[in-house]
Amino acid sequence: MFGEFVPLFVMIALALGLALTLLAVATYVGPSRPSDTKTMPYESGMDPVGSAHERYSVKFYLVAMIFIVFDVEV
Repeated sequence: MFGEFVPLFVMIALALGLALTLLAVATYVGPSRPSDTKTMPYESGMDPVGSAHERYSVKFYLVAMIFIVFDVEV
């Protein structure tokens, strides 16, 4: 009875072995941590101005909701 499952166990072992091998190779060959220069945001060659976390006015959400209502209606 156990002999019927041997091919299944072999296939699972091969799949796990291949997955672990690919992860190890990707970790070894993959890029290292980028430098500070590479992680800086690029904005037309200029330093970024302002913050990306600005609040929107409620009227923009109202326009979006009206657009969705009329878009669904059409």
